Amino acid sequence: MKIALKIGNRLLFLFLVSSFISEEKMDEKTKQVNKTGFVVLELFTSQGCSSYPPADKVLEKYALQDNSNSIPLAFHVDYWNYLGWKDPFSKAKFTTRQHEYAVKMESNLFTPQLIINGKYELIGSKENEIQNIVLNELILYWLRKRTLLQLKEARIKVYKKQIMLLYMT
Repeated sequence: MKIALKIGNRLLFLFLVSSFISEEKMDEKTKQVNKTGFVVLELFTSQGCSSYPPADKVLEKYALQDNSNSIPLAFHVDYWNYLGWKDPFSKAKFTTRQHEYAVKMESNLFTPQLIINGKYELIGSKENEIQNIVLNELILYWLRKRTLLQLKEARIKVYKKQIMLLYMT
């Protein structure tokens, strides 16, 4: 419970601070996003899930960055509430949202599950994999905006300080 309150207070603080950002600052961020793209990270989690804290820490890193390229969201599902600990942040509509992704992606419901841009799903604590997908999504956006190629997919592979771009037109 202390962890949840601590994180909740940070997110509340971020919300309050972001409420006072000037329009000029917002215009700057909007221009940056239009140039570089953005990534939506949706974490489906529950305080009743033992794997919740590590995944929440990964999402928190994205929330604490002053980076308009990432939009981190946490959705607390209600299907673990029967275990004796009712997650106070859980909502049935979040479980429904996760279920819709599971149908679309032909995957299972689990926590902590992270959906990135509605296209990728993985365990929410796999920080390196998340970082690679985020980077790939932003690079793909950037390439589409700046090249004449009609890219369907692009992947970045980093190996021993070398970067390889794999793409499909």
